[in-house]
Amino acid sequence: MFNKAKYEALPANYKAAIKASCALANDITTAKYDAKNRMAIRSLVGKGVQLRPFPRDVLDAAYAATQELYAELSATNENWKKIYEPWKQFREESFQWFRVAEYTLDSYNYAMQSAGK
Repeated sequence: MFNKAKYEALPANYKAAIKASCALANDITTAKYDAKNRMAIRSLVGKGVQLRPFPRDVLDAAYAATQELYAELSATNENWKKIYEPWKQFREESFQWFRVAEYTLDSYNYAMQSAGK
């Protein structure tokens, strides 16, 4: 988080350095998250934990509660709404790509892995 006025007063090269640093921090955090979750789940399964997907009714309830919360925040918090509304549109517009490309490939790879291939 930055003081907007002070950030805007920075020279372009400082802003570029901040942008690059933030991108790198995001990449490192995502990579660590993915790597550590892989090891954590292996450890849990190795200790006998049975992994199961969430039941549909739990997912439906979580989705409904989330949508209700987001609507409430959009109605009462201008900062939230300013970020959420464009993100929501981006998300909606991205579903077609993910449904056709990412989901299809992921489903195929999961099936191959389950088949021992």
